[in-house]
Amino acid sequence: MKKERRGVIFNPGQLRFTHVAQKDVYVPNLDRDLHCFAVWEDGLCVYDRIAEHMDAHFKVLCSMEVQWSEPCLVQNARRLYQHYIPYTGNRAFHGMHHEKIGSGRFRFIILEDPDPQYRYEQTTSGFVELTNTNILQAKNLYRSWVPLAFRVHSSGNPREFYMHAALILGLDRLAAILDGSYSPDGVLYKDLEGAAGWKSLDDLFRVLNVSVEYLLLRNYEELPQVPSDMDLDVLCRNYQSFASVANVRQYVEQGQPYRGLLNVRDQDISVDMRYVSDGYYDSSWQCHMLSNRILHKNFVYVCKEDDYFFSLLYHALVQKSSVKPEYVERLTYLAGRIGLRLWQPERLNTPDSAGLLLAGFMKGHDYVFCKPIDPGVYENKAVSQLLPQGNVLRHSILRARVKRILKFVLPAPIRARLNVIRYKWLR
Repeated sequence: MKKERRGVIFNPGQLRFTHVAQKDVYVPNLDRDLHCFAVWEDGLCVYDRIAEHMDAHFKVLCSMEVQWSEPCLVQNARRLYQHYIPYTGNRAFHGMHHEKIGSGRFRFIILEDPDPQYRYEQTTSGFVELTNTNILQAKNLYRSWVPLAFRVHSSGNPREFYMHAALILGLDRLAAILDGSYSPDGVLYKDLEGAAGWKSLDDLFRVLNVSVEYLLLRNYEELPQVPSDMDLDVLCRNYQSFASVANVRQYVEQGQPYRGLLNVRDQDISVDMRYVSDGYYDSSWQCHMLSNRILHKNFVYVCKEDDYFFSLLYHALVQKSSVKPEYVERLTYLAGRIGLRLWQPERLNTPDSAGLLLAGFMKGHDYVFCKPIDPGVYENKAVSQLLPQGNVLRHSILRARVKRILKFVLPAPIRARLNVIRYKWLR
């Protein structure tokens, strides 16, 4: 197959569903509702029956036999089912997911549902999410034909389809199948993308771009070149989804599965996966950054320039003991780009001054300082105490309760004297 460089064929951050009240269903904002099935080895005995049902109810675009290699079988299975791959020096680990897959030989089918109907359903993993009920019913039917459980796998929504299909087939092959220019010929001997490490950052981010919502928080200016001391600071919706797609070997044994290593051109790159509600930033701020991310040089998703400035300012002031010289230059450049006339580089020499600027931004957007889940994140308390605090409401409620108690316990003259002292102190 001739390799052709193609652009982003799906943006998971732009997927939306509209409720159709007349049918009591949801429909996605896509021209085509695509799904994939994997019939694992022990389910191939009923494949002809499955194929007949698919032809009658869906538009089948492609059906091919895929063979995974034995050395990568467990790794492939765990990545596809989004279970962590622990970091070990020799990359040896164990897992149960390969048992349902078998030898790694399976049938992979891509189909289109001409009348998609999405409803909230509970998945086998326990998640309640919008799922194509036509696909779900078909999968449950096919599974009932196989004596062993879970020998048929499928996507349930467009995000899962593009993630699974991109990993199993590769983006160029997938794009060719979708535009009708590729027909399978024989068995596809191929592990998941990046199984033996990524050939380049370009290959890594192309797969990530259609699979998960993420962005690089900073230090992306030199990409796609890979500096010798490079690490990746990522913000994503779900760190396990990012790790599984990127083939991150996670620090599970250390209790930090949101950190790990990925391999690009035989070079291990450290990656910190910050995720919504982990306290690295206010969760509302994290959601805003992800919803407004931009594609940098048609290559990698990053923050908008104003989000970049203020998130970098927060990182430099709050999460570092001192401001790096390169951050001063970058913040000054970004301040000019976003027209921030309040900015003066000298403010970084006085943490109070720069901290108050950051606090003003956070107050204006209802963001608060949070304690990160990651214990390795430094806190500069001289600055963090200047920022809006996430426990303000709780403290307000506590103060109100104390005041009510004191009203009944303390005599009126003493309460009046305390109010005078409080007024003078606040002034």
